[in-house]
Amino acid sequence: MGPRFDLASSNIVTYLSSHKKPPPSLERDQLTQFLVSLTTSDELVSNSPELVHEVRVVADTALRSLTSTSEPSENGFLDPSVTEGILHPLVQPFREFTIFIFPVGTSSDQKALAQFAGQAARLPGATTLVLTPAVYGSKENVQVMDPDMGIEQAIRNRDQWPGAIFSLWTGWSTFLPLDEAQGRLATIASGSTGPPVSPTLPPKYRHIANGTELNFSGAWSVLSARQTEISPARRRLLHLSDLHLGAKWTRNTKQLLIASLTREIETVDEIVISGDLFDQPFRKHQQAYEDFIFQLQAISGKKPIPVPGNHDQRIFGLKWWSFLQRLRPLVDLDWSRGISLNHEARMAFFCFDSSRHEDLARGRVAQEQLLDMATKFQVLNAQGKLDGYLKVAIVHHHPYPYGTENEVSILDPRGWVGREEFIEMRDARQFLSWCAGRDIGLILHGHKHVPRLIVENVSTGYPGDHRKVTTVGCGSSLGANKGPLSFNLIEWSPESQSWSVIFMIDRNDGQGFRSHYVQASPTIT
Repeated sequence: MGPRFDLASSNIVTYLSSHKKPPPSLERDQLTQFLVSLTTSDELVSNSPELVHEVRVVADTALRSLTSTSEPSENGFLDPSVTEGILHPLVQPFREFTIFIFPVGTSSDQKALAQFAGQAARLPGATTLVLTPAVYGSKENVQVMDPDMGIEQAIRNRDQWPGAIFSLWTGWSTFLPLDEAQGRLATIASGSTGPPVSPTLPPKYRHIANGTELNFSGAWSVLSARQTEISPARRRLLHLSDLHLGAKWTRNTKQLLIASLTREIETVDEIVISGDLFDQPFRKHQQAYEDFIFQLQAISGKKPIPVPGNHDQRIFGLKWWSFLQRLRPLVDLDWSRGISLNHEARMAFFCFDSSRHEDLARGRVAQEQLLDMATKFQVLNAQGKLDGYLKVAIVHHHPYPYGTENEVSILDPRGWVGREEFIEMRDARQFLSWCAGRDIGLILHGHKHVPRLIVENVSTGYPGDHRKVTTVGCGSSLGANKGPLSFNLIEWSPESQSWSVIFMIDRNDGQGFRSHYVQASPTIT
């Protein structure tokens, strides 16, 4: 058996079949693996062997082209122009197919997925290409950069696996659980497609393949009849950060963010803000923040859970000894202290002030704050009352330096001006260990305006005892200094303890907010 395709392959196929620009962000190894899989894998099956052979030949040429290029990667990813140049010869053969199918599941689903792949490859009335991804371990994280809609649905609905991602050459894609996917295939095969989605199918859904016009409106109407929705049992958390309200650039971006969030916050259970609520610790900036929160609360019905950042209590975000520090606005600020609980959603939020201590733009969660929080936790967790809760620590400063070996930076951290030693969190290991010791599996932070994710097995302080801790950083939600706007969505299931995080970014390029990275984990700890 040859190499298999990971879920990122679906992103590449969507790009190839629709030729929508820009191409997805790809590391050199990811692109290499995809091309190698095309040329050697027996998991590439179709009802058109001739087209599969053509794909293999062109992919072999593209692989040799990639091997010969010495173009350096930026922030771990190939330059989009390089990716586009390597993949361009594959566009034509991929556009000869009408439907692409990716079975998705874990190792226990292999037999069912193989049977489904064989059935899908024989689908009549459409030229079908089936790429069987590598199955994932039951405890393995699943992550994809720049996901298309089908991938995002598949990862966010991991608790509905096994299933399949369907993609059409138009770029449309969706995920369906396996039972439903099999039913859709049977309907297409029988020709019982039912009424079309619209009386007149747009010309873009009439596909020219091998010189013949193929109208696959029936398949399209069947597959798109109901896109997969997030299970109502899943809970949602909105993560904002580094608003810097009061600064000039926020006058326009705050309305853009509110408008973009209107649909999202209708279904969120909580909203958290990880610091730098306003740009300077002045009354007028505090007022700008309070006006923004009033708007957010009016449309969401939720009172946000904020923690302070260095800009909320230091002029220009800096402090030299006692100079430039102003705590009066912080005293007046209604920021969250201690532990906040949402029993219905089974969420517990541990709210820390990392900016009260240290100098410059550095931070630290002081020992007395950890002791106070530990006492509150012991009282609330009497007889294990918080067992099964999503335990979340909210802090402004980042517990890991940027450039950490196992981090995923969604944007290039080199775009942020500032040396790590001037902005770091001191005693970060002590803070991480404290969280691990209390089964806090998720830490949310801001500070550097660069969204990122790190998963690590953290010591609880006892020999040989570790817990998996995921640290999620949010960029600047209002686009500090005219940079990208950013927010994160965390979804989780109290029943299965599975969860996912989606990084939403507006790069100020006119395309609006779109998901740039999505990760699902089988359990929060």
